Amino acid sequence: MSKYQTFQTATHRIKWKNNVPIKIKPFGDVHRDSHNCDVDRWKSWLKECRETHDEDTYYIGLGDYNDFASYSERKQMQGLHESTCEKMDRVAQADVDTLASELSFMKGHLLGLIHGNHEWEFVDGTLSTERLCEALECPFLGWVAYVRLMCKRNNGASQERFDIFASHGKGGGRLLGSTFNNIEKMGNIFPGADLYLMGHDHKRGAVPKTVLTMNSLGKIKEQQQWFGRTGSFLRGFVEDTPSYAVGAMYAPTSLGTISFDVTFSRSYKGGSETTLKKVRHYG
Repeated sequence: MSKYQTFQTATHRIKWKNNVPIKIKPFGDVHRDSHNCDVDRWKSWLKECRETHDEDTYYIGLGDYNDFASYSERKQMQGLHESTCEKMDRVAQADVDTLASELSFMKGHLLGLIHGNHEWEFVDGTLSTERLCEALECPFLGWVAYVRLMCKRNNGASQERFDIFASHGKGGGRLLGSTFNNIEKMGNIFPGADLYLMGHDHKRGAVPKTVLTMNSLGKIKEQQQWFGRTGSFLRGFVEDTPSYAVGAMYAPTSLGTISFDVTFSRSYKGGSETTLKKVRHYG
């Protein structure tokens, strides 16, 4: 069975402390081995993550970590000699190992890795993202994934949940509204998630939306949802350097990524205790 464009689920059980943010840091479209990757910016982001990393920080990958062949390019490579494929496998594995070393500090706090369209398939059928997941000891999330965080309070009481629906995605359109419209369409599949994430078009930013739900007691509650494009570290316009972004005249994007703080706080009102969930976006 092909592992491309599969749907996966994952559940993580984590602790939460009253009014202490759970930090969620998506990243993707790094294209680490590309000559147009902004390596300095990438290493700066990694340094910042290492310096601020703690037990309440979690990461999720949105694909295209390296600049392997795209799907259409891989189709053209079919029929190569096995020895040629094995040699290319060694190059690809070296790139995976480099990235795994850079991301090693995330072990135990990596919610999983989505795979992208720039993906290498090894002779044995495994994908480069699968091997990266194996090295980092995290779930392989396929092309589209629903990730649930079961957040249990430190004292053992009160369990809350935070749901993420993520995909590497497809073209987002050249206008600002178009890119977020495509993420909002994800809500037609799973309308109750808290955070919707998509990469691929290299745009960076997030917008909120409020929906109404009714709980089991018949009370109306507001739910804030966030829709985010997770950015990139690939430069499009570099002097005297070829790029598909130049050929297609794509608009430049703001390099980097985005992050979110999820805070649960206990509230006492009318003699009853409730938990409030608040999400803040950065970047």
